Formats: sequence, C-alpha cells, structure tokens
Amino acid sequence: KQKREDQSVEQAVANAEMDIPEAMISFQSRQMVDDFARRIMQQGMTMEQYFQFTGLSEEKMMEEFKPEAEKRIRTRL
Repeated sequence: KQKREDQSVEQAVANAEMDIPEAMISFQSRQMVDDFARRIMQQGMTMEQYFQFTGLSEEKMMEEFKPEAEKRIRTRL
C-alpha cells in the first residue's frame, strides 16, 4: 500500500506544473551536500579527501544534486 501511495505522489509531482525558484533549489542542494559531508566525516574522511579521490568539486556536486533537490521540493509542495 505504501509503495502505491509513493508511486501516486511521484506521478503527481512529475505532472505538476510549477516553477520553483532557483534559490530554493540551491538551498536544498546545499543541504544535501552538507548531509553528504556529515556522512563522509562519520566514515573518517574529509570532504577535501573525497573531492581529491573523486575529482569532483563542491560546486560540481551541488550541480549534480540539483535534479534530486528539485524533486524533493516538488514532493513537499
């Protein structure tokens, strides 16, 4: 039942026509990066080490998180 409800919400979100301000998306993306950083630090690695290992930058990570950030915002609205 929960899976069906989740699918219904996802479908409604996908069909919703709304413009989300870039500031909201950036803020959510920043929160996602911060959450990721906390998880990395719990594993004994710094974000600097992670970025060196992956070749990513904080800005690139935020850009990669934006689609998911927008999806999360749409789901909450």
